[in-house]
Amino acid sequence: MLNITSRLNPQTYTNHKHFQNISFLGRHPRMVQPDLVIADSFVKSEKIKKRDISVLNKQLVLFPLDVAYKKNMLINMGENPKNVYRLASVAGPQEFENFLSQHNADEDFYKPGNRPAARIADIDSHDMSNVQSGKYGANLHIHSVHSDGHLTISEILDQAVEYADKRVEKNGAKEPFYVAITDHNTLEGSKEALDLIYKNPQKYKNIKVVLGVEISAKTPEIKGFQFKKPRTTHILAMCVDPHEEVFGNYIKSLSETSHTVMHARYTTLEEIVENLQGNKNVKLGLAHPAYPNMKDDLKSSSRYKAAVLEMIQQFQRVTKDKGLFVEGYYQGYKDELSLDKKLLKLIKRYCDYLGLLKDGGMDTHFTSIFHSCSKWHLKK
Repeated sequence: MLNITSRLNPQTYTNHKHFQNISFLGRHPRMVQPDLVIADSFVKSEKIKKRDISVLNKQLVLFPLDVAYKKNMLINMGENPKNVYRLASVAGPQEFENFLSQHNADEDFYKPGNRPAARIADIDSHDMSNVQSGKYGANLHIHSVHSDGHLTISEILDQAVEYADKRVEKNGAKEPFYVAITDHNTLEGSKEALDLIYKNPQKYKNIKVVLGVEISAKTPEIKGFQFKKPRTTHILAMCVDPHEEVFGNYIKSLSETSHTVMHARYTTLEEIVENLQGNKNVKLGLAHPAYPNMKDDLKSSSRYKAAVLEMIQQFQRVTKDKGLFVEGYYQGYKDELSLDKKLLKLIKRYCDYLGLLKDGGMDTHFTSIFHSCSKWHLKK
């Protein structure tokens, strides 16, 4: 067995830059998980090089609390929990939170490129400058054929792998490329991604996959604002275990009376939180905060800004410790009101004020993980 934990000095371990915002500082990795090692049989079967063995071991050691998350997933999959190293490319809740903290002030990290000034309101009009330079580091909002996307899970992961491998080879990237599977009201996409990674872990060594779901919920009551009809907002649940029964059955129940997951019943923030009682892994986020489907009722720009900020506060109030982030760097906005620079700046500042982290995603629905949902980029 190859083990790096015995060579780690506890003080060096706790001073590592990845642990600046982690609550278990001071605990030696061997006190948390004594069996964080890569099996020799796995090394031989996957033809892993020594430097890759070190990387795999370090990933397990840096985020030991995620090991329990992955072991439970393996048990729920009917697999041996000792094969936890096969899920090195799955981002656990501890790693996910640390990752968001590191890039909380880095919007370019979530942007494939920049939109030209003349087409600032046109979705997918951006160039590919950050992709070409390797700066682009994450798309945390992707839909597959399991809901209303055009890409299969295999195609999503293959595109991520192709980019991530080139990013390492050409740009010397030291951090993996992150993608999140966030199909509407179903965990089937996350299940498939988990299965693909387990079967061929070495293929996905340069990416990290966040298993998630986007849930349709009623917009919470916003003090001082009246809507003509019920409005909806979307909640991102990240770091799910797609085989776990309690939350899994809840997600299934949302669409059991409809023909498709796109017509699932609208739940509430309170109901989502209630169905996560005892679940220490799932992290909740508010998707595309400047696009909460209430513009028809709030024509005034100032009233719209006030309502958006109030909704963010309501999100934090209801979700409490389950609420981790707001999609402050969302890249799929496509109209002038949502692209109001003052509003977007206010959202980011308000998240910082409330202590909510910011992430970003393309809201990919079409054929490229570097775009959102229009065909415009195919005509360039």
